[in-house]
Amino acid sequence: MNIAVRGIGIISALGNGAGETLAALRAGRSGIGKPTLFRSAVDVPVGEVRRDNRALGELLGIPARETPSRTALLGMIAAAQAVADAAIPAAARVALVSGTSVGGMDLTVGLTANNLFMIYCKAPFDPETTGSTGTFYQGFDYFMQPSLRTLGFNIKLKF
Repeated sequence: MNIAVRGIGIISALGNGAGETLAALRAGRSGIGKPTLFRSAVDVPVGEVRRDNRALGELLGIPARETPSRTALLGMIAAAQAVADAAIPAAARVALVSGTSVGGMDLTVGLTANNLFMIYCKAPFDPETTGSTGTFYQGFDYFMQPSLRTLGFNIKLKF
């Protein structure tokens, strides 16, 4: 199998396209500064593409009412530049490897709990057992101990 990098696309805090970005790097410019498009709770310098989502959508010909996420917009702009740079014929078989700064990162936090409290403390049985299984009426204690309290915490981070 042969693999060839044929096209390059980039949109960054330094510019739109490989030419603008390279020129900014050669000139010693920095794209780092205070955020201008988004409010932040912390005062830290960032590298920000200085176009809002509407303007990014316009570069791609996407109507404002259909604008996808900012990460998707930036990735689509870079991908369109890479395809144009490669001058790939329409009938060619190609694969695209794409990377973005956030890359669709998703953080999910979950908390689960069972048997935190009993609403009616005088129940003569554990509500989690049934008389039709072998777990009921075994042993010496008619009034069973309540099930253990359980807590669970889950963090899932997707890239």
